[in-house]
Parts: sequence; C-alpha cells; structure tokens
Amino acid sequence: MGNKKSPSGNGITGKILKNSFKIFPRYITEMFNGFLNRGFFPVMWKITKLLPITKLEKDKCEGVTKVSPIRFINTEGKVLEKLFMYRINHHVFSHKYMNKKQYGFTPKMHDRCGNDGEVLCNKRTDSSSHIRDCEP
Repeated sequence: MGNKKSPSGNGITGKILKNSFKIFPRYITEMFNGFLNRGFFPVMWKITKLLPITKLEKDKCEGVTKVSPIRFINTEGKVLEKLFMYRINHHVFSHKYMNKKQYGFTPKMHDRCGNDGEVLCNKRTDSSSHIRDCEP
C-alpha cells in the first residue's frame, strides 16, 4: 500500500492507516481478522469513486470505448480485499484445487521450469541467491 496513493471519500491514506497500525496494532488486527472470520465486507468500504478518463488516442471514437474508468476504493477496503485474496489463495493452493498447468494469474507462479514444460516454479529471491522450488 503506497503512502502517496490518493485517498477515497473518507480521506484515509495508506500512510494514515500504517501510522494507526503502529499505534493500535492489536485493535486493527482484531478488526480485520473479525471481518475475515465472519466473511464480512463493510458496505462503507465498498463505496467507490469512478472517474472516467478520456483516452487521447481514441478522440474519434464514440461511447464507452473512448473512456478508461479509474476506480478509487477506500484504503481500508483495499487492505481487506487483499487479505481476502490471500486467504482464498492459501485455501486453493494448500488443498491443491489449482490445476498444476495453471501458471498465469497466480501468485508467484509466473514461470515454468526447464523440464518438460509441465512443471511449475515458485521463484523467491534470497539475499544470497535466487532459489527455484519446483513441483513435478
């Protein structure tokens, strides 16, 4: 979460949320864990601002193709959204629900090993070396 990202309607930036966490780590952790455990996403955090930006190269186009929508979601909503995605991914990968041939749109699964092309790699970088964990 970047410190320089603009806030949504409530004015809370990433920097404010990070500083709040430094002061109240237990409260904020319990709040987010409570939402996760209940599968609850606060309605106020779902409210977004939609800003249509006109595409320069599309000045002769009409309708929807001429604009690119940018969505501003509350900072807290961004954090909770990421936490939900981490939980979902953990569940999917720990129970091996994901097909081993799937490598696009998956966390840390963007490369393949050199074997027969069917082996996925999980690339991590250490301070000492580049490690590749491969599964057959």
